[in-house]
Amino acid sequence: MKKYSFLDLIIEVLKESEIPLSANEIWQYALNKNFDKKLQSYQNGTLTKTPVASLAAKILC
Repeated sequence: MKKYSFLDLIIEVLKESEIPLSANEIWQYALNKNFDKKLQSYQNGTLTKTPVASLAAKILC
C-alpha cells in the first residue's frame, strides 16, 4: 500500500477544488475534508508542528 504524503494530499485537494488555492487554503480544505488523517505522518504520530510550511515546501519543489 502506497503511503499518503503531503504531495498526495495537495493533488487530491486540487482535483476537488474548482479554483486555485494557496498553501493555507489547501491545508484548510484538507482539514475540512479530514484528508489530514490520511497522511502517513499523522498516522504514525510524526506530523510536523507546522504542516502548512511542509505543504508549501512540497508545492515549491
